[in-house]
Formats: sequence, structure tokens, C-alpha cells
Amino acid sequence: MWHLKLSFILLVLLFNEFLIFKLQRFTWNTLQCKNCTKILFIADPQILGETNECLFARIDSDNHLSRNYREVLKFVRPNVIIFLGDLMDEGSIASDRQFLNYFKRFSKIFSIPDEVQKVIYVEGDNDIGGEGYE
Repeated sequence: MWHLKLSFILLVLLFNEFLIFKLQRFTWNTLQCKNCTKILFIADPQILGETNECLFARIDSDNHLSRNYREVLKFVRPNVIIFLGDLMDEGSIASDRQFLNYFKRFSKIFSIPDEVQKVIYVEGDNDIGGEGYE
């Protein structure tokens, strides 16, 4: 009986952690574009911080964001990428060292392909403050 439970758990993990990213892409509409500029908007990615989240949660979240981002890049093949605020969860309360670490993680998760002509980063309240807790 435990073999069945273990197999079920492994199948659920496999589906939720890997297969769903590939399968979901089949539900997206095909983009028909000739001589146009394709813009990819990424809103509120909020990479998790070191202060309030454990290492496992950060690694899991980073992997999830990275896999989704790579699938979207393959599908859209954008000319421009615009990140719309709240790039980091704890940017507004981070030390300089933590902020630099968050930036490095963000850049690794959301690496920019050579084909992208322009990238715009819009800061949000979690990045630079504004919620009133800082």
C-alpha cells in the first residue's frame, strides 16, 4: 500500500513541478506577428527575501519563476521586456548586501536573451518602500 501512496505523491510532484509548465503552453493563443514589436510584461514577480522566508521556499520559488519565464520567452520571443514593480519581496527593508544578492538572484532567474532589444524595470513599493513599514 505504501508503494501506491509513494507513486501517487511522486506523480503529483512530477506533474506540478515540471509537466504543468509544458502542458499549460498548449492553452495559449498563437501569436501572429509580422514586422511588429512584441512586448512581454512581467508584473509583480516578488522574489522571496532572506529575512522572512526559509532557504527551501526561496529555492522553490526561484525555480518556479525561472521555469515559467523560460516557457513564456520561448512562446512570445519578445523584443522588449517590461518588469512592472515589486521585483523583490523585501527590497525596501534589505541591507545593501541583501539588496545586491536579491539583484543577482533576480538577474539569474530573469536572464535576458540577446534578441531582446530593450528592458525596462519599474520599481514598486516592495522594492524601494512606500508601504509605511520602512
